[in-house]
Amino acid sequence: MQNYLIGIDIGRTNIKIGALDHKNKSVFPLKSYKFQTMDSAYAELSVNVIQRIRQYMNEHNISHSQLGGIGVSLPALFNRENGKIVRWPNNRLWDGLEFRDLVINEFNVPLVMEDDANCAALGESFNGNANGFNHYAYITVSSGIGCGIVLNGEIYHGASGWAGELGHTLFYGEKVSCNCGNKGCIQALSSGVAIFSTIRNKLSEYEKAKYNELEEIIRKSDNRNEINLALNQAALFLSYSIFNLYMILDLQLIIIGGGVVKIGSLFTNPLTENFEKLLENVGRTCQVLFTDRETENGIYGALMLIQKKLHNIKSYPG
Repeated sequence: MQNYLIGIDIGRTNIKIGALDHKNKSVFPLKSYKFQTMDSAYAELSVNVIQRIRQYMNEHNISHSQLGGIGVSLPALFNRENGKIVRWPNNRLWDGLEFRDLVINEFNVPLVMEDDANCAALGESFNGNANGFNHYAYITVSSGIGCGIVLNGEIYHGASGWAGELGHTLFYGEKVSCNCGNKGCIQALSSGVAIFSTIRNKLSEYEKAKYNELEEIIRKSDNRNEINLALNQAALFLSYSIFNLYMILDLQLIIIGGGVVKIGSLFTNPLTENFEKLLENVGRTCQVLFTDRETENGIYGALMLIQKKLHNIKSYPG
């Protein structure tokens, strides 16, 4: 009996795996493994995906005959027709990797692949902030800015499958360069890297600081005016982007997660206050919630997608 589904959330630093007993609707404990860098994409796939799935199955007494399918959350652009990786910005070694075929050949079960922001968005409906909502967006603000959009209870992919690139929407007149090649992207103005760059440029004592020190710098710096100004500016830019997204899609809920949210009220308060002011100006309402469920959302979303594929259900468990 193929009662078990595997969800895997692939990141450049960690691989997270979980399982769902879709007969009893129970979720197995999630486990995180460090991503091991190898000299070829196939070697990395073998060690970090195929071997880790087998290890997780062994640890939870799931036999191959009990495995019904695999859902995958990926931080990469991929071809939705053939499951081939088009571009993984943080690991270009995987560009062109025939991911879907290689994994299916190993396990011989159905497999679903999805963008990590979309999986995280869907995962929020699994006993999370979006439970009971059908029209919402999940925005992650970390080193970059990603967005997953759910409309009518379904992930919205757009014509090419790449909808939700909120981080690369533009502010006219802004001159800050983005790594995509354009200037004025919200990712270059409001992401963790953007905040860090602003602080480092303004405060000479942090000229040689590293990005992973951002939270500590914000917490300990004596230059409160410059720190607060950098956070407030980033929050205001993001609030305008979120407002534009809301006005286009008429959303019920916007969920914001990611490392920058962990900075706390210095960032979240100006964001929320300005967004609510913009809504009030046009007589609209929309909830904004902040989440700390990032660790599990990608896996939950991946599990929900493979369950839907197997059962062709119109609504997800939650």
